[in-house]
Amino acid sequence: MAFFSFLPKEEAVLPDLAFRWPGKFSNLLRFTHQYLRGPSSLSIAERELIGAYVSALNSCNFCHSVHATLAERFGVKEDLLEAMVRDLESAPLTPKQLPVFQYVKKITLESSKV
Repeated sequence: MAFFSFLPKEEAVLPDLAFRWPGKFSNLLRFTHQYLRGPSSLSIAERELIGAYVSALNSCNFCHSVHATLAERFGVKEDLLEAMVRDLESAPLTPKQLPVFQYVKKITLESSKV
């Protein structure tokens, strides 16, 4: 995002824009909070793990570190995410989780084919 002149030249992240225009990001923050903390058949830990996994696939260091930290705080073991990124199929996921993360990986890396 360094092409915006008001952002730091290196390592600009989404919060840099949010701090610049907080009112414009209120809907995004509300949506994010509802998605990550609202009613769901997935636990908060699982939803944060999805965010961390997608961010790892996208190489978004800021989002990855935030979601990974929160996933760990909600009970995800630190080495699980590393195992998923290394080889999703052999990662110690439950039978409920594996198809979710297979789908997440596909829509992240191959969205035009879904």
